[in-house]
Amino acid sequence: MKVQVFLPATIIMSVLIMVLIKVRRDEAQETLKRATFVDIKLRVSDDVLREYAGEKAELKQDIDTAKDQYKETDKDMKPIQEAADKARLEAEKCAEEQKSMKDELDKLETEHTNLKAEFDKENESFKAELEALKKQLQEKSPVCAFVKTKSDAGKLCGEEVKEVKEEEPKKDESKQEAPAESADAKAAAASK
Repeated sequence: MKVQVFLPATIIMSVLIMVLIKVRRDEAQETLKRATFVDIKLRVSDDVLREYAGEKAELKQDIDTAKDQYKETDKDMKPIQEAADKARLEAEKCAEEQKSMKDELDKLETEHTNLKAEFDKENESFKAELEALKKQLQEKSPVCAFVKTKSDAGKLCGEEVKEVKEEEPKKDESKQEAPAESADAKAAAASK
């Protein structure tokens, strides 16, 4: 009976060992496939990481170059910015001066308009007064009735003065001139 038990047990054991070997072989193949996949994945990740590292180095170099350019541009920009600020301040100052000049011009124009209106008003009053005086001059004044016609004042009244020939002796003229000359000589001697 030993053989009857031993033989089926051996067959069962052999079958079990074969099943176990097959399962283990499948597991080994699965593990090998996984290892191969992980290896490929690792290689791809390594390649991607190297590309990223290369891009990082390039970007870092670009950043350093950009920083250097920024510093140079900033150095160049400072005088330009100062000039722009100065120009802006000058423009603001010019605008303020222009505004004050415009205000002053408006004030002067207003004053000119007022003075012109006042001048025109005065001019009209002078013209009216001139017309009144011309009219008064053309009319005969009531004072003329009392003025002698032979005097110089009579000329103002529009009457001609008759020239009166005065006959004075020539001797009287020479006598009057002599005392005048002696008075002039005395004055000249006193001033010396």
